Amino acid sequence: LGFGETVVWAERTYAPAFKFEGTIETIAPQDRTLVVTDKTTRKTITLTDPVTIIAGGLGGGIYSLKTGDKVKVSGRDKSAVDTVVVGW
Repeated sequence: LGFGETVVWAERTYAPAFKFEGTIETIAPQDRTLVVTDKTTRKTITLTDPVTIIAGGLGGGIYSLKTGDKVKVSGRDKSAVDTVVVGW
């Protein structure tokens, strides 16, 4: 998946050990970290390099994420998130 390409179909070939959904509270692109909150929990999440970010059906990068975006994240654990889906 390249930057700016349209996503027609995406399928994961394994079940990630870590999944979380909520709203981005803060972003630190230089550290590749996000703070994501839901109704009861706040998690600091570290993105892998590379990371797959799908926003509005398009592939994007860490700079396409914004504070207030609703996201679903998944990966090996909260320190190794490799997929972010924005605005499902």
